[in-house]
Amino acid sequence: MKLEVKAIWIDHSSVTLEDYLPSSSDFFGIWVNFKIGFKGNAGCDDFRVLVCSRNWLTTEMSCDGAVWGRHTLLMKEFSYELMVKKINLLVEDAPNSNWAIAAQSLSRFAEWEFEDYQE
Repeated sequence: MKLEVKAIWIDHSSVTLEDYLPSSSDFFGIWVNFKIGFKGNAGCDDFRVLVCSRNWLTTEMSCDGAVWGRHTLLMKEFSYELMVKKINLLVEDAPNSNWAIAAQSLSRFAEWEFEDYQE
């Protein structure tokens, strides 16, 4: 079975991800959410990643000199097309023998809604 990105969005009341344009193409930081599941199957889980530029990250570090970097996609300049391409490639390259292995692999790069979940 093949994994696919079923939806992608940002939590913003006045703009969609497709219409998002930062005030500067090399200074931005946004959380991007996406649903991933097996192709042809209605089930999916939510993931998210911080998409930001190194200039934005440098500014964030200037507060106290450090910032955590997990679940982050760094881009030189904002490009919706490149961002979606990178997310799709991440999903396509993930192991897909079963969902547990796929989700665990993806969670190394994107925050998974069930990461660290325990029954």
